[in-house]
Amino acid sequence: MTTARGYAETQQHRHLRLLDQREGQPVDDRRNKADAVYAQLRREIESGELPPGSSLSEHTLVARLGASRTPVRDALRRLLDDDLAVRDGSRGSLRVSQISAAGVRDLFGYRQVLEGAAMRQLAQAIADGRVDPAPIAQLEDELRGLRARQPSASRTVAFYELAERFDALVRDLTPNPLLGKAIRDLRPHTTRLRSIAHHRPARDEVSMAEHTQMMTALLGGKPKAAERACAEHLQHTVEAIFAGIADAAPSTVAL
Repeated sequence: MTTARGYAETQQHRHLRLLDQREGQPVDDRRNKADAVYAQLRREIESGELPPGSSLSEHTLVARLGASRTPVRDALRRLLDDDLAVRDGSRGSLRVSQISAAGVRDLFGYRQVLEGAAMRQLAQAIADGRVDPAPIAQLEDELRGLRARQPSASRTVAFYELAERFDALVRDLTPNPLLGKAIRDLRPHTTRLRSIAHHRPARDEVSMAEHTQMMTALLGGKPKAAERACAEHLQHTVEAIFAGIADAAPSTVAL
């Protein structure tokens, strides 16, 4: 028996198929293009290429990305769902969401709970022999090499990439997959704050030292030390972000 909800979903899917047929493209191709548009826009938002407050005009994006309207619309809907885009109340147009001090506090309060637990559980799993620490040891070696290099733009980029891999390892190796998923879902919001947190060069050196402490605690199988090192890193990151917000243009930050 078809329920009212099931009928509505069927009709919605039929409508989407008709839209796809009108544009003369197979459904799978359209979905792939929507994924590609979404991935590109998300990268641009996370990197700051599309700063907070930037217009997300459908017409402009269609022209710039070379995609048809439907994939662009689908990508914009997903950005809305991610809270990376918001509607302009006066006109209904879309813009990249602003970064607010309150939002940063909420995000990092949540991160401290999630990531602290992940670090604690992962350190215990390493101590118990349930997780192979080799990937973390490899990153620690790479980080040691980075810290020995002279400060430069390429060194900073390399550190960002290493920090991303460390975050991914913690998410993937934590014994609780639901915890890992919750941390992964926050990634778009944490990534776009990185450039603000590191707007002052000295922050790179401090963050490298903090990552060394976190890796050392994990490799030593010390749950409390790992959780504490994570909490200190996140607290210092929040302080650096607030310093960056204070220096940012008023149009990009909602205080």
